[in-house]
Amino acid sequence: MENITVEIYSEGMELAEVKRTISKFQKKNKLDFKVKILIDWFSEFAGYYYFGEDEVKLFVNPINCQYFDRTFGYTDDNSFVGVMTHEFSHCIDDKYGLQADYRVYTKANGRLMLNDYVRRTNISEEIAELVCLYINNPYLLKHIDVPRYKWLSKYFKSTTPCSEKNFKERWKAWDGETRKLCWKDWGIKVVKQNIYLRKRKRVDKK
Repeated sequence: MENITVEIYSEGMELAEVKRTISKFQKKNKLDFKVKILIDWFSEFAGYYYFGEDEVKLFVNPINCQYFDRTFGYTDDNSFVGVMTHEFSHCIDDKYGLQADYRVYTKANGRLMLNDYVRRTNISEEIAELVCLYINNPYLLKHIDVPRYKWLSKYFKSTTPCSEKNFKERWKAWDGETRKLCWKDWGIKVVKQNIYLRKRKRVDKK
């Protein structure tokens, strides 16, 4: 008798969370564009988007995403919800022209490299990662860079509380590797429900 392995993915649950996250953000900030979420099983990318005049389309390939919350809300977020929030963040940039203002900001303050992907790409991806983190874990973004947190706050209100409680919930769901990276790269961790901070050099900018 052959051994059979069956993997049951949670696209339905993950898609419902994506819809909830985006809908809440749109409602709170009174964003007036329609969003359609589609699954593309054949894409080589985890996600991509199409920005149209009447509707934006967010595409995701679940095979290239991490399921559950092992990285959700971290600076290098490969979760299903994180990938979709990232693509939605591109649409926000395109719709409201964040890039022009951000280029002026970075000229005076330097760029913020939240992860290797941003280092390899461009300022458009940097903005998308910033907005994504602002939506899903604003407490971590504020810890990393208060001025950029305030810069985004000029445009939008995050639907996620910028609170210790929320950060602890994100931390609890992360896997061990993500927790280690958070302490190593950003100098913040949770031990027995207490948040510990470590002073660090700002080597993440250039």
